[in-house]
Amino acid sequence: MSELIPFISNRLVIPEGQFTAIIGSHPSKGARSPILWNAAYKALGESCNMFPFDIDKSQLPNLLDWLKDNPRFAGGAVAVPHKELIAGLLAEDSLHASAKGIQAVNSLYRSKSGELYGANTDGLAAAQVLSELGLDIEDTVVVFGFGGVSKALVNAIKSKVKRIIVVTRSYNKPDAIKLAEWMKVSLCSPAESGMAIKLATVLINGTILGSAPDNVEQSPLLSEHRNNHSSVKIAFDVVYNPSRTVFLRAIPDSAVFSNGIRMNLLQAVQAFKLSHKCQPLSKIELAMATAANAL
Repeated sequence: MSELIPFISNRLVIPEGQFTAIIGSHPSKGARSPILWNAAYKALGESCNMFPFDIDKSQLPNLLDWLKDNPRFAGGAVAVPHKELIAGLLAEDSLHASAKGIQAVNSLYRSKSGELYGANTDGLAAAQVLSELGLDIEDTVVVFGFGGVSKALVNAIKSKVKRIIVVTRSYNKPDAIKLAEWMKVSLCSPAESGMAIKLATVLINGTILGSAPDNVEQSPLLSEHRNNHSSVKIAFDVVYNPSRTVFLRAIPDSAVFSNGIRMNLLQAVQAFKLSHKCQPLSKIELAMATAANAL
């Protein structure tokens, strides 16, 4: 039976059968997840589809209650800026180990008993990409931002490097300080980030600055600090659209760098696996990678 989806701002009627969704402020304007997930469904012979749910944060509690009670909803993805908000709406015992502590989810899935759970595959995906770029135990990492993606990323690499400094406007907020102490990382304000950048061997943009469509000309790297990063060997930007952000264009040619395209693929593969446990990881990645290469 077809169903009109309530609470979202983009009008959608979901055909009968199982479905998944990406939940964000405006994923209908270009999120890759529906393309990747739907390609995997087609390749794997799954009778399921993913749809973008554009929703204001005020409607999240209503939508989440509706999804919990809807047996047709198998799970899906959570996009900015709702990763922390949705984590807060889930009970603590409904959070996967990857989301506990950082209180941010990027995926939803059903447990064996049918309950809705939240997980975070962003950190695992980012850690794999950084490892492929050459991250090692002697690195000093400077991460811009301390939102959902950044928290997951920092949590995943904190034991793999010498030091992590997080540049955030929340540097003096109690919750941020408490989490940083738990992770054993340092916080500093954007205005005081110059010295941290001079020490960095790895620079990471974990914010939405530089992303399309609204933040393309922005960067977390202040113009007065763009000559302070001569020691940087690796630069990573979680933004994948555009492929070369203002942040990455400011990185020295001697450094290796990556945007968020591969991370986006890997987190989607892991999230898909959570929602559809019977499917092999290798087949999911192959189907999604093929779709991503066609974009």
